[in-house]
Amino acid sequence: MNHPRFLDNPASKQNTQQQNFSLAFLHQMLNGISDPIFVKDRQHCWVLLNDTYCDFVGHSREELIGKSDYDFFTQAEADVFREKDELIFTANITNESQDLFTDAQGITHLISTKKSCFEDETGNKFLVGSIRDIILQSKVSKVLAVNGRVTDTTDLMETLEELQVVEEELRQQKEELAIARETTELEHRRYQDLFDLAPDAYLVTDVGGIIKEANDVSAALLSVRQNYLIGKPFILFIAEPDRQTFITKLANLQQVQDGEVHLKSQEGTVFPASIKMVAMYDSQGQQVGWRWLLRDISEQQAMLRDIYDELRLRQQAEKNYTA
Repeated sequence: MNHPRFLDNPASKQNTQQQNFSLAFLHQMLNGISDPIFVKDRQHCWVLLNDTYCDFVGHSREELIGKSDYDFFTQAEADVFREKDELIFTANITNESQDLFTDAQGITHLISTKKSCFEDETGNKFLVGSIRDIILQSKVSKVLAVNGRVTDTTDLMETLEELQVVEEELRQQKEELAIARETTELEHRRYQDLFDLAPDAYLVTDVGGIIKEANDVSAALLSVRQNYLIGKPFILFIAEPDRQTFITKLANLQQVQDGEVHLKSQEGTVFPASIKMVAMYDSQGQQVGWRWLLRDISEQQAMLRDIYDELRLRQQAEKNYTA
């Protein structure tokens, strides 16, 4: 009696059609996903599966629906799945983990599973999971054989845990290296800014005097473009009369050396300059180069000459007056 009246009720018929359409559409959508998808109820039984999951497990949908992990998987694997599923149901969280899984053919897989808990409008909880196959048993065995490990389930689980620990350590090391690299780059930029903006001419050379770095002031001092200096021997900018003396001094220099030399700019202008050299060493204590501070002392020497000439004239005047 109820059935005919239900069919005759237009609203009920429309609701039933919408529900059937929604369920059919849901099945179609899940079957369009290439990864295995499953849904479990609060009793840990499968209530919805896509075709890929059935193929992956090796059982039909009719065999799986209403059953649990303990009906198809090993005790050890089912215990792991149940423990993690219960945590997700209880804490209402999303969890992603790597686990071992044995299909109907007895092939063991290393899988990555992402599970989330959902609740419908009536308060019923469901667990939705997706699986990604990482390594087949044959590949797992090869990995373990390299390390001389036994390929039973217990050893596989222990090795999986060890791999997860190593992965986390590598991730932390990667983060630390990234921070260290960022700090180093920041310090280098800071040094480069100080180097480029220094009011005096600075050069960095290797032990043999080949220019490796040069700031803007040094380029202006030598009347040459900054990039032209890189890779050039500094001796090229020593005036020819002073070159031999400079080469001799360079070969016998200690950690710090001050001196004067005549420099020759790219335009051919010769001018006196003061030079301060500081040795550079690597972490093993080996000298790797020199830092150079260059200053044009033409004006200073001109002032000294003027002072000397003035003193000489005064002395001559006093001598003439006395006579």
